[in-house]
Amino acid sequence: MPRGRELIAEAIAREDVKTVFSLPDGFLLPIYEELEKRNVNVVTMRNEFSAAQAAEGWARFNRGLGVVMAPVGPGGVYLLPGLVQAMHSGSPVLAIAGRTPIKNLDRMAFEELDLSNLAANMVKYARTCISASHLARCLGDAVRTALSGRMGPVLLEIPRDVASDECDCDIEAGDGWRTTRRVFADPSLVKKARDLLERSSKPVMILGSGAYWSGACREALRLARKAEIPVLTTGFAVGCVPYNDIHYVGHAALGIPGNTPDLLLAIGTRWDEFLGFGSNPQLYPGNIPTIHVDIDPRIVGKNRKADIAIWADAKSFLSQLYRTIRGTSEVRRKWVQAARNTFDEIQGMSDQVVAPGDPIKPQYLVKAMREAFPKSTQYILDGGDTTGWGYMYLRAYFPGQVMWAHGPLGGIGAGIPISIAAQIANPRRRTVLLTGDGSFLIGAHEIETASRYCLPITVVIADDMAWGDVYHNWLVTGGNKELAKYALLQHRDYSRLAESLGAQALRVEDSKSLKKALARIARSKDCRPKVIHVKISQKETGLLNQVLLRER
Repeated sequence: MPRGRELIAEAIAREDVKTVFSLPDGFLLPIYEELEKRNVNVVTMRNEFSAAQAAEGWARFNRGLGVVMAPVGPGGVYLLPGLVQAMHSGSPVLAIAGRTPIKNLDRMAFEELDLSNLAANMVKYARTCISASHLARCLGDAVRTALSGRMGPVLLEIPRDVASDECDCDIEAGDGWRTTRRVFADPSLVKKARDLLERSSKPVMILGSGAYWSGACREALRLARKAEIPVLTTGFAVGCVPYNDIHYVGHAALGIPGNTPDLLLAIGTRWDEFLGFGSNPQLYPGNIPTIHVDIDPRIVGKNRKADIAIWADAKSFLSQLYRTIRGTSEVRRKWVQAARNTFDEIQGMSDQVVAPGDPIKPQYLVKAMREAFPKSTQYILDGGDTTGWGYMYLRAYFPGQVMWAHGPLGGIGAGIPISIAAQIANPRRRTVLLTGDGSFLIGAHEIETASRYCLPITVVIADDMAWGDVYHNWLVTGGNKELAKYALLQHRDYSRLAESLGAQALRVEDSKSLKKALARIARSKDCRPKVIHVKISQKETGLLNQVLLRER
């Protein structure tokens, strides 16, 4: 009969998870052994917060289950910030945390903690498994919950003795234990959406993270080309429509380039603050008819009334709509071209303000990165101002190519753990992280993990010696300049820190040496992580700040 630890390992292996992120302890080592027997690798991180973030990164880049394991007691508590981030991002993460033995329940055992109750409001599902047979059921319920509907994190708290107990039971994982069917839209609503779309002469499609998670990028592009619809992207959907495709017209947080459209087709996106809550007339005027489609019925019609509200998986709906579309018109082709022309003009103006000089402008740094690294490079963005600059000057040609580390919750410091997961998930691609000096130091210890596993991630630190978004936000809104001092940081040599943790590190203070440093790193065949510490101007206000200030 299988023991609890074998049930855990088998459930993970059956979900085709190849890598688990963790911190070791005596509870977990026997589970690691069972995972290795099933060809599942274990990557040990330097703290549980980072391990949870890396597991979320694995989920994002594989669009499947990510797994993190934490030691008994405080280890599980340290998972929670990463799990909350996964909850907001809709990332399916299975978190397994140890617990003191059942026999010692309520006896004041060392590290005793009721973690599942603590986590209940932070994840989709949380349970304490009280026996090996209960563990088998918990694993099935947890995996089904994580991967169904709007996906998200789940947590299982497993006492030490439960992990070693035997069980004559089935393992509820893999084929047959959960549905892989998609939620299709009501055909009558698809027909109504088709009719409204075909009457439109200037529609716009907005693709959100739901389209990315459902793997709907191909279907979205196919529909955009057939029906001649310009596409805006937001969240994880950046890259769903290639930057160089005529139908791509920018990031949805910046609004619609060109004239006002006459129809909004919102797929897998929420009308959140980045989109002006769907009610900011400068972005998305309220008098425009709207079709809203989402896998989560609680989101459909929230903040902005939907003329046609559809509960469905993004991939399913787009496939259904594509089959009903009968064609397009010359008017729509001209609309697409006009929207793209306006977008190109805006991008051209942005590039014109970029020039070498000292101190280095962050715009110039990001553009130099874009030119130095291969077109296939995957970029992670971490920090406030740095994320805005990254979205403005980097180019996404495939899904997930340019991804913000913190997601809609906004917690910074996840860049290095998520970059580690991205590099493991896509070993043939170069992974480059753009981070600020504040966000870098939150997760800098994981440079050692990248070094230990020989993961050649590249970390570019844009150092303005400040919590940049806080500093600029305060000054832009007319705050007292004296108080701005609390958002300032001091000069530190982050390259030396990175080097001490096993990285190949460079420091850059002028634009003349920047391109040489980037080229040197781009040519490097060394499997060590690379860190480029770049001193930048403190005067440039980031795009993300400007977007958020609209609604505050």
